[in-house]
Amino acid sequence: MLKHFSPPLLAAALFAMPLHSYANTELLTSQVVDQYAEHIFYNSGAMGMALVVIDNNQVVNRSFGETKPGNNLRPRPDSLIRIASITKLMTSEVMVKLAEDGTVKLTDPLQKWAPKGARVPAYNAKQPITLLNLSSHTSGLPREQPGGPQKKAGIYLADQR
Repeated sequence: MLKHFSPPLLAAALFAMPLHSYANTELLTSQVVDQYAEHIFYNSGAMGMALVVIDNNQVVNRSFGETKPGNNLRPRPDSLIRIASITKLMTSEVMVKLAEDGTVKLTDPLQKWAPKGARVPAYNAKQPITLLNLSSHTSGLPREQPGGPQKKAGIYLADQR
């Protein structure tokens, strides 16, 4: 039955479980990750896999495989990896936490959080795209970056804002 599940989905499900549930065996997060990560990768058939697990003050990075067939380069913590729709889950979780602690408001216009000088499109002059539009996938923005996924586009990091 497990053959019908995708490896990334299994990995996400595994690491969505609270790691503190393993506390009774007193294993460090890195030991728990090491027990499962290799198995997930080698049974997935994937070309490469990068994994980051954060449990309280422990951060564990692991990588397997290669970034391109034949280049023998493992993914690094700073490798850019297209993870497609998995970002929806992570982005929603972070946005809710930021809204709960008052850092952002879901009604904030996207322009407020865009890098200085960036032009953010709007529905019209009276209706800017908001963080709520982004989180509910109602922004009207195109699925791919202009020029398609093959073209390089500017990537803004939090510290560049």
